[in-house]
Amino acid sequence: MDTLTLNIEIVGLCLLAVEDHQVHLLLPSTSPPCFHHDLPHNATLGYSTADDPGPDDFTESSIRDTDLDLSGIGGSGFQKPELPEVADISQFAQQSIDPALLSGSHPGCVRSRIRIANGRAVPVPAEAEWLIPGYGPPIALAHRLRWEIEDVRREDLSMNLGGLHGNPISVALPDVDYASRTLHLRIRHAPYNETQRDPVPAEAAGHFESYYGLFPEAEARVVPTFYRRTSGDAPTRQKTKEVSGRGDLVTCMLAQAPVG
Repeated sequence: MDTLTLNIEIVGLCLLAVEDHQVHLLLPSTSPPCFHHDLPHNATLGYSTADDPGPDDFTESSIRDTDLDLSGIGGSGFQKPELPEVADISQFAQQSIDPALLSGSHPGCVRSRIRIANGRAVPVPAEAEWLIPGYGPPIALAHRLRWEIEDVRREDLSMNLGGLHGNPISVALPDVDYASRTLHLRIRHAPYNETQRDPVPAEAAGHFESYYGLFPEAEARVVPTFYRRTSGDAPTRQKTKEVSGRGDLVTCMLAQAPVG
């Protein structure tokens, strides 16, 4: 049987709303009235058929204000993920994800939404530790994750794209050459342009607060503060590197929450 493996890299401000048989990725709005940040975030979907793609090997399209359904992609079945290095924001907000956010009935402060119903999570080690005020010692929090779907038949590799917030669909995904045995997708939600640097100790992960737009009745808005770098290319002094919008910043960490 002619099958391939689909590797999906998930990077940046993406909340995983986990159910028993599927996972929804909710990309929170970073714009008013939901949240105001002076560095607007860009939601993109990229693909590559390279064996081991680097950042410049992906062909990218904007998925802002879109509803991307990957649940039609068959394969190896769904494994409910356990993600100890992804922040469970429900314990801070004291609130689960409203099921209405997962459908077209109430998009709220969702910038983009992606649904996956097959495959399994492949954790990527976190590159930094953070202090959660009032929640004990430092913990590792990841800003990237891999999702892998094996044994995908080429005829089942379908992506359905719709519009959120009543907007027309304004993006056309390019045709993909499926000659490779592995197809790499990258879902990324990070600033358009930012200077990449290590945070200073006790610096708050300000982007994290945008998640609370998904929890309008949150009990508290707890924000992690930087403790230390644990891996990656950590500079020995506070120097910066221009990344032209491609810096996958540790401050744009992932989050998760149950659906309730």
